Amino acid sequence: MDKKLLALLILASLSPAEATLTEIPAGFEVIAQGQQEYIEVYFSGKSLGKYYAMVNLDTVTFLDPASLYNKLELDVDDQKIAHIVKEKLSQPLARHGELACGYVRTDSGCGFLNTDTLEIIYNDEESSATLFINPQWNSAFDAKSLYLNPDKNTVNAFIHQQDINVLAQDDYQSLSIQGNGALGITENSYIGAHWNFNGYDADDVSDSNADVSDLYYRYDFLRRYYVQAGRMDNRTLFNAQGGNFTFNFLPLGAIDGMRIGSTLSYLNQAQSQQGTPVMVLLSRNSRVDAYRNEQLLGSFYLNSGSQFIDTSSFPPGSYSVALKVYENNQLTRTELVPFTKTGGLTDGNAQWFLQAGKTTSQVSDDESSAYQLGVRLPLHPQYELYAGLANADDVSAFELGNNWTADLGGVGR
Repeated sequence: MDKKLLALLILASLSPAEATLTEIPAGFEVIAQGQQEYIEVYFSGKSLGKYYAMVNLDTVTFLDPASLYNKLELDVDDQKIAHIVKEKLSQPLARHGELACGYVRTDSGCGFLNTDTLEIIYNDEESSATLFINPQWNSAFDAKSLYLNPDKNTVNAFIHQQDINVLAQDDYQSLSIQGNGALGITENSYIGAHWNFNGYDADDVSDSNADVSDLYYRYDFLRRYYVQAGRMDNRTLFNAQGGNFTFNFLPLGAIDGMRIGSTLSYLNQAQSQQGTPVMVLLSRNSRVDAYRNEQLLGSFYLNSGSQFIDTSSFPPGSYSVALKVYENNQLTRTELVPFTKTGGLTDGNAQWFLQAGKTTSQVSDDESSAYQLGVRLPLHPQYELYAGLANADDVSAFELGNNWTADLGGVGR
C-alpha cells in the first residue's frame, strides 16, 4: 500500500474535532476495505518481530494471533487472563492511530494507552503496532518469583565452615573450634551438622570436650515445608531455615527426635522486601515520582518500556502509591496503584513447626520426652501474632507475643 496515499486518505477523512471516519471518496473503497500488511509489533519497549495483519482505516487484525501470543511469553497462573489476551489478539483491534508519536502528534504523553484488557496503537509512519495490556496483568506476567528455584547447574556437594581461636600465653594455652556444615544428598535434602571443640592446658591441668549440637537429615518439599530427623537444637528455628521465630522464654533445648514445619529458606529476600510489584509503562525515557499522599517515596529515572519500581525503601504497610510520570520535565499523567509490604523476613504466610523427641544434656544422662510447637501469624502487614507451647522434663510452658511495626506517617519522615 502506498503509505503517503493512505496517510492522506486518513487525514482527509478525519474530523479535526471528533476524528471520526466520514464518507469514503469514490475509487478508494478497496483501500478502505484494508489489505494485508507485514507490521512490526512492540510490547513493553521490545520488538516481538514482524507479523502479517489485515489493516484497514479502523482496525488491525492479526492473521496468526497464536504465534504472537506465544512470543509474548506471558508467565501467568490465571488462565482467565490468558484466555482474554488470546481472545483479544484474535479480534479486530482499534487502531488508535491518533495516539501514535509522529507527524500527527509529537507532544509529551503520546505513544501511551491505558486499557482494562488489551489494545494497540498503530503507527502508519513505521508500519508498527504497540501492544498495551492492563497494567495489573503486566505485574502478574513480569513479577519475579517470591521463591527461588534450584539452578539446573547445581550439584550435590559438601560445604563446611569453621571458626578457630588459639590462645598461647605464658603457661596457658587454649584451643576453641566451632564448625557447621552440610552434605547434599539429593536436590531437596541434605545432612546438616553443628559442632564445637574446646580444650585448654594450664600448668599441670588440662581438659577438653567436644559436642555435636546438631546432626540431622533434612528434606524440603514444595519450597515451603521441611521435615528433619536426628539431633537438633533451636538455632534453625530462629532463622530462615525454620520460619524465623522470635520466642524469648519458651524452652527449646536440643532434642533427639523429629521436626516438621514451614521454611523461608527458598524465599527470594530481595523480592520479598519489594512488596507488591509496582510497574509503570513508559513510551519514552521518563522520570517517575512515587508519592504516598503528600510524602515523596522516591524518584526514578527509567527507560522506555515496561519498568518495575524499586520499592525496597518504601515503608511497610498497605496504602496507595501515586506514580507521577514526567516527560521532558512535564507531568504527563498520574497513576494510582495499590501497594502492600510486610516488615521483617516473611512471605506473608503463616509459619509453624512441630517437634517431638528426647531431651539431650551434656551434664546428665537422663532423658525425658519433649514436645514443642509454635506458630507465627501475620494478621496485618505491620502486625503479627506468635504463640508457642512446650512440654519438656515434665514441665509445661506457653508463650504468646506479638510484633508490631509502627507507621508514624508524617512524624516519621
